[in-house]
Amino acid sequence: MDVASVRHRLRALREQLGLSQEEVADRANLSKNFVSAMERGAKGFGIESFLRYVDALGLSPAEALQTEAEAAGDPGRAGDRRRLGHRPGDRAPAGRRRRLRGGGR
Repeated sequence: MDVASVRHRLRALREQLGLSQEEVADRANLSKNFVSAMERGAKGFGIESFLRYVDALGLSPAEALQTEAEAAGDPGRAGDRRRLGHRPGDRAPAGRRRRLRGGGR
């Protein structure tokens, strides 16, 4: 799942739960402006902010990152990561562990 997909997924989950950006910001101890900018892709976010956001939704990180295909149990789409050579437990390259940024790549 790429960063743009993560942003879209987080926003969709927030909306499905009927929470406003302000409610999530309060629960996560983040500013409303940061939550808004993060969802729009105007601001990068680190793992700590991601974990706070997900916790504010009452979800685990795995649930938040689960694609619609994985949630629906579609094995054809859910296995895409395995076909691309990713295995559970693989770590991101050192330069990508700290921040998730959307945009130009």
